[in-house]
Parts: sequence; C-alpha cells; structure tokens
Amino acid sequence: MDAKRNARDDQAKGAALRSELMRGGKRKVPRKILVAAVAGLLLCVAVIVGVVLAFSAFGGRDGSVGADDIPPLLSVEGNQMAADDPIDADQVVYLRISNYPDLSFEPPGTALASDRELVQRACDLLSGARFSRWDGYARYEEETQYAVGGFSSSLALLDADRNVLLKVGYDPGMANYDSDAEGLYVNVGDQRCVMEGDQRAVSDFIQECVDSALAEYEDGVSGDYYDFDPTVPRTWVSEDDLDAYESAQPGASASAA
Repeated sequence: MDAKRNARDDQAKGAALRSELMRGGKRKVPRKILVAAVAGLLLCVAVIVGVVLAFSAFGGRDGSVGADDIPPLLSVEGNQMAADDPIDADQVVYLRISNYPDLSFEPPGTALASDRELVQRACDLLSGARFSRWDGYARYEEETQYAVGGFSSSLALLDADRNVLLKVGYDPGMANYDSDAEGLYVNVGDQRCVMEGDQRAVSDFIQECVDSALAEYEDGVSGDYYDFDPTVPRTWVSEDDLDAYESAQPGASASAA
C-alpha cells in the first residue's frame, strides 16, 4: 500500500511540475524588452566582427595586435595603421626623444621637451602618417638580436602624465633587410609597421632634436656631459630631472598655486 501511495504522490508532483513549466513557457516577454535584447545582441556582434576585421591584417605567424596595443593617436584603417589627421597638439604636453649612441645622460638615451613650437611641429609632421605591417620584422629580429653597435632614434608624443600617445622609431639598418623599410616605424603589439611615403622630414626633425639636446648637455671641450643645474634654462631635460627643472623655473610656484 505504501509503495502504491508513494508512486501516486510522485506522479502528482510530476504532473504539477509539468503544468507549471507549461504555464511559464506560455508567458509573453514584453515587446520592448525583446526588441532591446535583440538590438543589444546585434550591437555586440557588430563590435566583435569589426574588431576581428580591423585586426585581421595584423595577425598571423609574425605576431598579433590587440586593442590595448594601439596607442591613442593611432587607429586601424584596413591593412594600415593611421595617425590622427590632424593630431591635436593641445593633448600633447611633452616630446620625448631617444638616440643610440649619442644621448647617454639619465635615463639612458632619453630627453624631454615641452617647447610648444617643437610640439606643434612634431604633431604637424606626424598628422595623417600611415604605417603598414612589415613582414620582414621576424627575420630582422632574429638576425640582429646579438648585434652590437648600430644607430637608432625615437620620437614620442606624451600627455601631461607622460603617457605615450604615439611613438615613432627610426632605425636606418632596417633598409639592409628590406628596401621598402626606410627606417621609420611604429611597434604595435608584436608587430612592426613601417611608415609609408616620404620619411625624410620626420627623420630630419628627430635628428634636429637629438642635436639640440647634445648641444645643451655635452661639453664640447672634454667630451663629457655638464652637471645638471635646474636653474639653467634649456629645452631638453632628462626625465629624472624634469620635476626639479620645472619647479625651479620662474613662475613655477605661482602656476602651481
């Protein structure tokens, strides 16, 4: 008797559960909620597809590029990277240059400037610049990883917190491996993208900045570098000395206030 009673109870519970599920399945979702859900899903799909298509040209065996790898002043356009056109100079507070082997004051090989004329010139030169993936980068890296010496420079646009908005490197040795790689490039993720078009104006500007920094720091008589004095006006300052230099300038306290 107990077994039959338990079986009937189980059947009744099962029937009640099925009935509840059927009632739930017949409940209607409000039209507005359904439309919003579908629109949100389509938007997500569109964003994912757009990101995949944008980065697909920079994937493959030689490396990969993610959204976080692209500096703020660059964007993906087809199979190229493109700088903003024009670059808004108001968001650029400092230029940072580097050079091997000429600049050797601290931090090694770098100097910063906030001169507004230089900042504007740099932004004008790099506005609309285009960079294409260099397929020879993996071979170049492999064959030069143990090389000693050489020559290389870079120019970076920084914001007020010294975050890099865009950095362009110059390595004339690249042309020895690929005649299309004249030397100017951007590194994005695991990729190197070479600058398209006439590069002379940019490389000349970088060298002008390096020469200017050397003139302010190098003792032409002894070949040594002058001891840093934050009270001496100058265009280029090493990053470690920048805060002391800016604090020592006339009007710095009033500006801070």
